[in-house]
Amino acid sequence: MQLFRIPDALECKITKRINRFVVEIEVEGGSERAYINNTGRLRELLFKGNRGYCIEHNKEKTKFRLFSAKADGGFALIDTAFQMRAFEQSAVNGFLPWLKCSEFKRNAKVGISVIDYIFSGNFYLELKSAALKVGEYAMYPDCPSERGRKHIRTLIELAESGNKAGIVFVAGVPGVRAFKPNREPMLL
Repeated sequence: MQLFRIPDALECKITKRINRFVVEIEVEGGSERAYINNTGRLRELLFKGNRGYCIEHNKEKTKFRLFSAKADGGFALIDTAFQMRAFEQSAVNGFLPWLKCSEFKRNAKVGISVIDYIFSGNFYLELKSAALKVGEYAMYPDCPSERGRKHIRTLIELAESGNKAGIVFVAGVPGVRAFKPNREPMLL
């Protein structure tokens, strides 16, 4: 099943990660900077010589946007905006039997937090990118953050006050068969 297409994707080679949001790539015969919107460590994916796919981005500091990286005979979808798009298409098309409604609002403000979605019936939902793969497991987090902790605390508070709240872990990594929380200090 195909949820959407990414037009004009270009194969590239990862040279190095510059910071949380920028990676250096070789594409179309030259060295360029590419934006990444996944702030996880992604050490297993963003290493020198690994292949990936990007699209033209043409922003002030980056010409491209890296959205996938080679992993286990396929490519991992690391772009959280594309993960959200896939989730939304799945919701709208009724592919998520546990989600009984497809009407939603993005970026719901809750106190000092912004939660990814609020669905009709006061169902608050956060999407998290489980891009760390250990064996057959997708794991989250690969990079613990105060922001991630705040989102989880907010969801707990919402549930305790009578709302529905949940977290969806998106495992866009080939070969994953199950999910489990990352509790290993060495992997954090």
